[in-house]
Amino acid sequence: MKTLVNLEFSDGDFHLGFGNNKFQVKTTDMRGNSKQTTITLPPAPDIPSTYQKWKQVYDWLTSPDTRGGFKKTQTNFSPSECNKLARNLHQELNQWLSPLQLQLNSIFKLLTYTSSNPCPIRI
Repeated sequence: MKTLVNLEFSDGDFHLGFGNNKFQVKTTDMRGNSKQTTITLPPAPDIPSTYQKWKQVYDWLTSPDTRGGFKKTQTNFSPSECNKLARNLHQELNQWLSPLQLQLNSIFKLLTYTSSNPCPIRI
């Protein structure tokens, strides 16, 4: 059995939040179980700036003129800094999506309970 989670974001932004977001959980089994529900995601004003910080370091590290050539400007960017920023972004996104995670867990329990062949579900 495979599980697909589709998120449809409504109007909103990270500063005000996203209201009435739809997500559909669809499993591919003999019965074609599926469930659709809505959720409101809270404001998360730090996510865009955390993303921009990570993107700036990542872009600098992966640009052609910083790999084996002369660097145009001296910075203290390093792969470990990029990894740290990626972990921060990952943590912020997981925290922001935690209301969704709670609803998904209850839906997954229901879907795997009704399935004759339950399998682990990756989120």
